[in-house]
Amino acid sequence: MRNEHRHDQSTQYDYVGENIAATGNYSYNLTLMVQEWWEGRQYYDYSTTYCGDDDDDDNRRKREDREEFDDCQSYTQLVWAQTSKVGCGAFRCSELRMYEDGDYGATLLVCNYGPGGAYQGIQPYNTGSSSCSNCPSGKSNCNNKLCSGVPSTTVYSWLLVAMAILGTAFQQIS
Repeated sequence: MRNEHRHDQSTQYDYVGENIAATGNYSYNLTLMVQEWWEGRQYYDYSTTYCGDDDDDDNRRKREDREEFDDCQSYTQLVWAQTSKVGCGAFRCSELRMYEDGDYGATLLVCNYGPGGAYQGIQPYNTGSSSCSNCPSGKSNCNNKLCSGVPSTTVYSWLLVAMAILGTAFQQIS
């Protein structure tokens, strides 16, 4: 990982989705950081496929609360059905200051998703009886209306397991 705050690119995918979370100090809880992305679902309207409860395009362009929009985008990337690869890393960055008047030093969590998603105007997943109708090859199991190559899993539970493992590994190298 680089000590920069910008999205990654890939030669394997046209678009790599990326979620970035940061704490304002060196103490961290990776599970809570991922749960914050999950909480962005409260700002997503599945029927309109847009983040927020805006009534028209002008409001969508003039978002008063950019943080809510970013949280929502993080959620839609987290649940994007076409994503088949996820890689995460956490690191401490001594040169980053989270708040203008705060101390330097932060812990960053970055997850990349391939292929990326979270496009406005496109639903991130199918619901109802068609939810597993487009499962990719090798992911033919349908559990809790999610495509899976391993029985009895969900995207969210796998991500939490990954965060727990990552957190343990991160603590060991710190």
